Amino acid sequence: MNGMAYPRPDVIRPLPSRPSRFGVNERYRDITLFGLIPVLHAVRLLRAWQVTIEGAVVPIWVSWMGLAGGAHARAKALIAKQLRESAIKASKAAAKARTRKAKERKAQNG
Repeated sequence: MNGMAYPRPDVIRPLPSRPSRFGVNERYRDITLFGLIPVLHAVRLLRAWQVTIEGAVVPIWVSWMGLAGGAHARAKALIAKQLRESAIKASKAAAKARTRKAKERKAQNG
């Protein structure tokens, strides 16, 4: 390990963003899903909805846990998305700099 917490941006090879079979980008699907979970738990808490699964009543504290866990998952998904996007930008900038340097060397060598 080179002692850095994260790999250098110019070394990262970002994965191409492919649409899923439903035509929705998977990153945004995850962020949307993780955003919906805490919203539903918050609505349950505010409206005092009672949830019953196979005759057993789910306690309200489960929604507090779901709210916290869902908000955490959403935040992590957003951070991961931002890191991916910044890595892609850095990779493109590094490629552009390499191309410019190669053109300069070619121009100098004639």
